[in-house]
Amino acid sequence: NGATETQWIGDGWIPYKIEYYYNYSYFMFNYYVDIVYEYLEDGVVEIENDCTITVIAGEGITVTGNNSPYMLGQTVELVATISSDAIFGGWYDENMTLLSKNTTYTFVVGGSQTIYAMNSDEYDKKLESDVLLDLNEIFGLNDAEFTITNEDTGDVDTVKGEEYTFDNGGVYTIVAKDTDGTNKLYTVMVTGNVERTYTWTYDNKDYTYTMEIDYEDLLYSRSIYTVSQRCQQSGHDRDKTFVTYSFTDDRMSPYTETLTSGLIDLYKENHSSVTEIGWLGFVLSFTQYIEYQTDEEYMGTEEYWKFPLETLYDQGGDCEDTSILFASIALKSKAELGFSYNVALQLLPGHMCGAVKLKSTTTSYTTNPSGYIYCETTATNYVIGQIPSGMELYFATQTYYDRYPANVATVEVTI
Repeated sequence: NGATETQWIGDGWIPYKIEYYYNYSYFMFNYYVDIVYEYLEDGVVEIENDCTITVIAGEGITVTGNNSPYMLGQTVELVATISSDAIFGGWYDENMTLLSKNTTYTFVVGGSQTIYAMNSDEYDKKLESDVLLDLNEIFGLNDAEFTITNEDTGDVDTVKGEEYTFDNGGVYTIVAKDTDGTNKLYTVMVTGNVERTYTWTYDNKDYTYTMEIDYEDLLYSRSIYTVSQRCQQSGHDRDKTFVTYSFTDDRMSPYTETLTSGLIDLYKENHSSVTEIGWLGFVLSFTQYIEYQTDEEYMGTEEYWKFPLETLYDQGGDCEDTSILFASIALKSKAELGFSYNVALQLLPGHMCGAVKLKSTTTSYTTNPSGYIYCETTATNYVIGQIPSGMELYFATQTYYDRYPANVATVEVTI
């Protein structure tokens, strides 16, 4: 394919051209492709003779064997000694890729790098937000320099010889360099509130709403179902709980109530009258401006339905997450506003949308056989009843398809 690669021959690096010959061959279910390295030119590249291996150990782990600096190509053997109250989690590189699970790690130096010897405990410490903390005292160090990374936002602080306050709850990684040169790694969970701000546009006007979420409440919502349970079920009874738990669960319901009340206040401030369609359109636009995030990229799994609290904290989700959020707000608010519409989740092949059924018999909206109107939550500027261009309405049965004929489930959600 024209790419080049270098090979070490003892005195220097020699570049070769790479060519792939796709003459497929199979043997015992294995697939082979021939790769040919074609000589390109002579060349000697200056190599690094003072490679530094930085080892950062987690709580309860001591590492020996690091005698930096090294020449390129030298062999290093690192040994981790684990205290009785720690569990060794493995060796990791700068990208947190697992290198080895053995307490002894042997490798050939390919350049300067940082290696982490991790403790497998989820958190080394549990701290409080908005409290002035002496990190040296907490971690039993002298006058260490601390590099503090918020794993949620990626923000990094570096402090030395001073007290520190965590402004927000969440998970933080702390690398501490003590006065003797020892590097230690800590993962801490900070309790307390995290501020989340949402901005969206409805009817040519910009809106902003800010709320606080306690990080421990987020962890609680994450723990309700396992990853394998966070997907569509054939009976749909559990599907509906992603909506109903948001206003029946003691820890999640206050957030739905606060958010719904706040959105109602915003709507009333800017509209002289509150109509059923106007309000539902306002809620729909709020969910449409939530960032679209795939489960595979952001949650590390192929399918992961979120409770509204999780979507609000993450400020993102995919089609089912924003549809669930839309349904929970619409359902929670209808009694307070005196409306009588019905709310549903509409499950399509490879997609989900919100759905509402108006009580009025004189409606110009196209409905499905159950009388529900399509509500797209994953893209902005779609109004209630507007079907995305990639979706077609099959008029013979009035059911929605994307590309493949299939039954569509309309799951009505009630209090």
